[in-house]
Order: sequence, then structure tokens, then C-alpha cells
Amino acid sequence: MNARSRWLLVALLATAAWWAGRRVREAMAACRSEFTAEGMRQVQYQADFAARPERVFAAVTDPRKPFLTSNPMMHMELGSPQNRGVGTIYRWSFTLPLWPMLRFDEAVTEWEEGRRIAYRAISGWEMRAKGEFLSAPTGTHYVFTLEYRLPWPWNRLIPGWLEALALQQVVANLRQQVEAERWQPDGTGVWRHRRCLRRPGVRSC
Repeated sequence: MNARSRWLLVALLATAAWWAGRRVREAMAACRSEFTAEGMRQVQYQADFAARPERVFAAVTDPRKPFLTSNPMMHMELGSPQNRGVGTIYRWSFTLPLWPMLRFDEAVTEWEEGRRIAYRAISGWEMRAKGEFLSAPTGTHYVFTLEYRLPWPWNRLIPGWLEALALQQVVANLRQQVEAERWQPDGTGVWRHRRCLRRPGVRSC
């Protein structure tokens, strides 16, 4: 390898490191991770969407969960006759690095249409989570809180930045899904068709 090739390799590695560092910083800015008094790991992630709370809620509660199951490491199927509301059961399988496949069932424990959902694991591991969908001038402010406990030593070894990156990718998938709708906020709390946002002078808007 000549000197020019070495410098090119160094530049590429430096660019990759900068990009990865930026992704981690962005993810960590939106994520808070700590341990509760019960010794459970608590992670909270906040994000804003240019979509109505009802739209974001519908995407999160879609029984197919495309924003999650698009990941080849995740598989989900319904474990109950119903697919909406309190009592709905989701059956998950996760393939984790350096860990056998994690299988668990989770049950919906709260369901407030368009505003809030909560659920907990009923097998496989100790976990509870909730999602809150708050109306905002730009659309929806989404707050997701997860509490879980993994077998020792994994509960303490998983770094916070890895949790943040995983949630960042989930939110990116969700954003791609919900912000594809035709009606979006104009920044003042008024919802307009996308063509009106691009062409504010259109008389029909």
C-alpha cells in the first residue's frame, strides 16, 4: 500500500468515525437511561413527528408492527384472538448478538385511543413499557418509556449508547411510516395538505 492509499484509508476511517459519533450523540440527546430503585433498567426516548397523534398511535398499535418487524432480528405474531385494546397479546422472538434467541409474550395493560398505550411482559423476561402521544404545534410529541431486567450480567453490561441507537432506528422507521400521510401541520397548529405546504399561494388551500 503506497502513501496515497494509506492517507485515503485514514480519511475514510476518520469520516466513518465522525459519522458514527454524530449518530451516537444524536441518539443520546433524545434518550435517558438509568436504574430504578427496584434495580430495573429504565430507558426513556422522546421524538417529534409531523403527523397527528391519532396517526402515530395507529402506527404503533398496528398489529403487524412494520416499523419493528422490518428488522430481520425481530419476529412478532398475535397471541390472542383480539388485536386491539387491553388484553391484546403479542408474541415476540428476538435474535440477539452473543445471546440465545429471546422469546416472550407481552400483554397490553392500558389503551387510551390516540393518547396512551402501556404493556408488560407476561413471560420470558421482566419488562413494562408505555407510550404517550402528546399533541404539539408541529404534530406529535412521542414519549416512550421502557423498564426491563435481563439476567446477570447483561442488565449492567449493555451500554446506554447501544440502547439509544436501537431506539433511534425504531423511531426512524416509525417516522418514515407516519410522515408519508398527505395531511401535515404547517407549524402553527393548522393541518394542511402537503401540496399547500409546498405552494402556500394556492387559493384552494
